[in-house]
Amino acid sequence: MSDIIDAAQKAIGIEYGQPIPLLKMAPPAIWARETFGHGIPDEALDTIDTILAASEELHEDKVRTLLRKIASTRRTRHIPRDDGKPYMTRYDIHGWMPEDGEDKKYPLSIYLHRFHTPDYDEAPHSHPWAWARSLVLTGGYTERRMSEGVLVESRVKAGDLNRLEPDDYHIITELHGETWTLFSVGPRLGTWGFWVDGKLVPWRERMRQRGLKPEY
Repeated sequence: MSDIIDAAQKAIGIEYGQPIPLLKMAPPAIWARETFGHGIPDEALDTIDTILAASEELHEDKVRTLLRKIASTRRTRHIPRDDGKPYMTRYDIHGWMPEDGEDKKYPLSIYLHRFHTPDYDEAPHSHPWAWARSLVLTGGYTERRMSEGVLVESRVKAGDLNRLEPDDYHIITELHGETWTLFSVGPRLGTWGFWVDGKLVPWRERMRQRGLKPEY
């Protein structure tokens, strides 16, 4: 893996070890290599350093080139829409994937996300982790987030950090260009849910409501 990262860095003209001021914008879990060093492999740390350095220093076209190269080496989960078209691709940097089994626990998981389309369920959804942080690397999106019972719209751009807590409900309604995010999450507390008719509906139940079969 280190050889692939070295080759990708040379292709876009950066070197490992250069200053990474973007770390100041990142969630507390990825401020510094020292924080990551507790149980996370060096290979994953090198990958994160490379991504953050590129995002700070390079034009988005070159960042996308690097992200595609890194993504090609990672465990991958393709998440489709109802109609079978791609919705999002998740690339594992460190942490849980469905093949690990639901009893596998990680205090921290880190992924690359490539969005292909906006959210396909009109109901806002929550996330199952103690915390989640989404650092937009390229592109961006329009988000509608529940606030005091009302969906409030905002635009999240490259360089923005989107904070998601367990009781936050949101929908991504529009993508702005080829959108990649570095998505880090804390320990898993529950499951995904959708806010439907004033109540929480667990994700598997929501899929069955819509005539779909849960993936796992």
